[in-house]
Amino acid sequence: MRTNAASSRFDIMLSRGIPHEPGLISRLFLAGEHMRSVGFNYGTLKLLPDEIHWEIPLRNVLARTPEELEPVFEHPDIHFPVTIVFSEETESFIYKVQLDPKFIPFENMRRKKTGLIVKLNATENLAKIGEFFEGHDQLVTVFKPVNFFVDPDGGVKVFYCGVKGLLPAEGYEEESLFEQVKRLILLIYCRAGFDELKEYGCRYAIRKTPRKYQWLVRQLIKAKTYRDLYFIVRSEIEELVEQEDLKRQRRLYSAIVQGSKWVKTAWLLAAISLAIAGGAVYQKMTVPPARSAKEVKENERQRKPAALTRGLHYASMKQYEKAAREFAQLDFDQLGPDEKKEVLYTYMYAGQAEKAIDLMPDFAEVVVAYYLSSHNMEGIRRLKSDEPPVRFEQAVLTKDFDAILQLRNQVKLDPRRQKIIVDAYIQKKDYKAANTFARSTGDADLLHYSLIKTNEAISR
Repeated sequence: MRTNAASSRFDIMLSRGIPHEPGLISRLFLAGEHMRSVGFNYGTLKLLPDEIHWEIPLRNVLARTPEELEPVFEHPDIHFPVTIVFSEETESFIYKVQLDPKFIPFENMRRKKTGLIVKLNATENLAKIGEFFEGHDQLVTVFKPVNFFVDPDGGVKVFYCGVKGLLPAEGYEEESLFEQVKRLILLIYCRAGFDELKEYGCRYAIRKTPRKYQWLVRQLIKAKTYRDLYFIVRSEIEELVEQEDLKRQRRLYSAIVQGSKWVKTAWLLAAISLAIAGGAVYQKMTVPPARSAKEVKENERQRKPAALTRGLHYASMKQYEKAAREFAQLDFDQLGPDEKKEVLYTYMYAGQAEKAIDLMPDFAEVVVAYYLSSHNMEGIRRLKSDEPPVRFEQAVLTKDFDAILQLRNQVKLDPRRQKIIVDAYIQKKDYKAANTFARSTGDADLLHYSLIKTNEAISR
């Protein structure tokens, strides 16, 4: 039992009085609006007209002073404004929250026809929350759908945030935070239930995912780090942006063809499209040939080399130069596909892109995409490699139109490179070839561009 004085000291209020949307809380649970409470985190969630309460017996709370709970209130970007009260009457610890009216329960977002861009934003923000809690050992939360809320733009906040050792966090330490975050992310795209994914594993999500999200879900399942998740999200968002830009260009070209006055179109160079293309190339890298059962058995007995473990540790902390020194001690050909991927990206981030290309020539596409996306043209110029993607991009920088045309069939073509090839033909005054090539791509926008640029060149 607490004294009245202690009770008043525990009355901690950090709320700005955010207006609350009527009926918002009643949408919290899938069981229906009549349901007023549900079990959560060894206590009970109670729905009141203006707020949500989480109540738990005092015997399950180890806090003794208000100061011990102060860390809960230091990160308003992660959770909603909170009032914490100790109730002498019911011998309960009460955690009161008023939700921002813009936010809806995670499960509601799943059921709605949410656009892909919002889903991707929510994916990235869930990953950021995972990284946040990994970087703040003093805090804990519960990685279950009922604890998460999403706004119309894909922003994410948690309902509950506690202090480690003082407030409970159901399941928090049962498995890695990354795996718990990834499970929530997969729920955004699939129709499986939370308990199903927990019981059958993340790959079960593939069976419950609509076809249009199948490829994305497979990539998310393969992710091993938060960096992988961010790369997947950025690639998908940039592809959506590129598609929207192509639609915009089509409208502009239609205006030109119909005889409108001069319209100066700003072509999206979309360097990052190469990153998407490069990533696709990388994903298709050949898997090592099947080994005999005896070989597999012998390899299973072997532990991971210490240098690999140390290198992966350094890479996870973004200490790429240290990681590269560890990886240099390994036999690259003996590594698994995921380990090879980590080694290659580490060399690239450590400024040793040529070494990565030497180990895996197909990785050249990823390297040039990385340099283009970071606007590091000098990095492309300095690359010493005979791989076609490198030579092609170097030819673009030096305006070597002959080399561009010679290499056009040796590189993966995306809209940006196709436009570069058209420009090269026009610079060589081979107008017929420019239009023929543009027509062969099946891209009406590119053909319009080629015709216009050809007419401009001839008129000059």
